[in-house]
Amino acid sequence: MWYSLMLSKSSRNKLPIWLRRTFLMFACCITLGAGVSSACDLCAVYNSIEAQGVSADSFFIGATHQYTSFGSPALLPGREILGKQHLESFTTQIYSGYRFTDRFGVQVNLPLIERKFRRISDNVIETGSESGLGDISLLFKYTPAQIYSSESSFFYEFFGGFKLPSGDSDRLAEEQDEAEERSIFRHGSVDGNFVAGDDLALGSGSLDYILGASFFGQYRFISYSGSLQGSIRTEGDYDYQYGNDLQFNLAAGYFYAPSEDSTVDLRLRFSGEIKSKDQINGSDIEGSDDTVLYLGPQLSFSNSGLWYGSLGIDFPIKKDDSSEELTPDYRVQFTLSRRFRS
Repeated sequence: MWYSLMLSKSSRNKLPIWLRRTFLMFACCITLGAGVSSACDLCAVYNSIEAQGVSADSFFIGATHQYTSFGSPALLPGREILGKQHLESFTTQIYSGYRFTDRFGVQVNLPLIERKFRRISDNVIETGSESGLGDISLLFKYTPAQIYSSESSFFYEFFGGFKLPSGDSDRLAEEQDEAEERSIFRHGSVDGNFVAGDDLALGSGSLDYILGASFFGQYRFISYSGSLQGSIRTEGDYDYQYGNDLQFNLAAGYFYAPSEDSTVDLRLRFSGEIKSKDQINGSDIEGSDDTVLYLGPQLSFSNSGLWYGSLGIDFPIKKDDSSEELTPDYRVQFTLSRRFRS
């Protein structure tokens, strides 16, 4: 039976102290990909990197910040005037949770979002920003097994929950205003705007559903991890519905323990996001689907089995070559978290 994989406390205590602490920190410190907050910002809201232990009666709190830069697409001859538009997305994800048992836990994510943009509106350059609270999410977690041995460890987890309509969705009104022009441009603007309401809205006004799984493993000084998360979208404010999305990541690397209380881990991470078409008034919006693949390094550390931090940068190795919307240039993620034992 699967529960035979859960070792007794005495068995765990036979492991080296640095290995036990490393496992407690890294088992749950897997990049879940930060959820979707807009049609083209595909990694910033739900999926914070966690830093919790998997032991019962433990409380954790932390924050993850992600910066994503979007630039103008490759322009067709004669449309160079549409260049120099951009979008910068800053998302700070504050999260907290509690482990009721070794197998069951809950987590709340509260995103604070700022978006700075430069775009064309009514044939003139417009600059501005949007900031505020995003859509809060609530996740429930189930950990079927933790596997320990003297040289290795393995952990996997399933999670599911909801994204609540707490963020300001007023920018989606732009999508209704431009709906009749969508056959001309992706964002509906005849003057060639690449930054529209779906990119700037802080919330969707919809109740969405989140399902996923993650794992972490270690053999001697080699670590590996991965996660898969899907979001099922419903219609929100202004008759706008963001497309369903699927996010994943796989990482492998080398870590060492400079002392019994700390570890350092350097990994190479491959990640990706696939999103289906958005809808407005029940009709698909052509060009709103997206596929992006990233590759980049991640450096992380843990201390005393209580503190965890990481810094990573991702570069797109595949993105849609669209001439009608902004595309990601790179993204940077930083996390710091603390776990408390009861």
